[in-house]
Amino acid sequence: MWKLIVLLFLSFPCLAAGTLKIATEANYPPFEYLDESGQFQGLDIDIANALCQQMKVQCEFLHKGFDRLLPGLQFNNFDAVIAALNPTPARRKLVAFSDLYYDSGAVFVARMNRYQSHHDFSGQSIGVQNGSVHLRYLIDKASMERVLVVPYHSYLTAFVDLQNDNVDLVLVDYAVAKVWLAQPDNKEFAIVGETLIDPHYFSEGYAIAVNKNNSALLEQLNQALQQIKLSGEYERIISRYLD
Repeated sequence: MWKLIVLLFLSFPCLAAGTLKIATEANYPPFEYLDESGQFQGLDIDIANALCQQMKVQCEFLHKGFDRLLPGLQFNNFDAVIAALNPTPARRKLVAFSDLYYDSGAVFVARMNRYQSHHDFSGQSIGVQNGSVHLRYLIDKASMERVLVVPYHSYLTAFVDLQNDNVDLVLVDYAVAKVWLAQPDNKEFAIVGETLIDPHYFSEGYAIAVNKNNSALLEQLNQALQQIKLSGEYERIISRYLD
């Protein structure tokens, strides 16, 4: 019994030391990004900091590749992941998820007036982030079987290629598309068709991931999330980025 307790303690040392080590992929505004001074910013970062304040620990953020986030969490390289993650059935087999903190949906972005609907995409190239639910959607859906799927390490690179006509469309979260389209240089682009709300991929929402063996941290995060919602801090953070 004591051996088990010691092993569990050694598996999650950061939180015990008063620090919550949180990994993210900081190329996904407005959820997470690095500012000009290299500091972590974004909706997810503010949510995480508010949760850490409730839990009376210090947040330490780590910038990792998106497709390395969950494997790193499984090996206890960090305590939690907040990175606009949909808790899909496949991901739930790998890690545990907190209560939802944001309702998500996905959209296609392309040059304005080039497409009328999702039915016009045959033979077109679509940029998407590697390891994302958007990539899985494009691979799984029969309606997308005649498109060329182009995975990117970061959505920022995908959008650059869209601007340079190296891909025809990008599939991305609605909030990310909204922020990108609001930039002055992107007025020639628009959302194509309706927001995708397929419950198997997009509509459940975003949650924080933790190692399956760290149920104590999961409970702490859920309690802290409830507290920031009750205090009004949660709504202040959401409105700061998405109004």
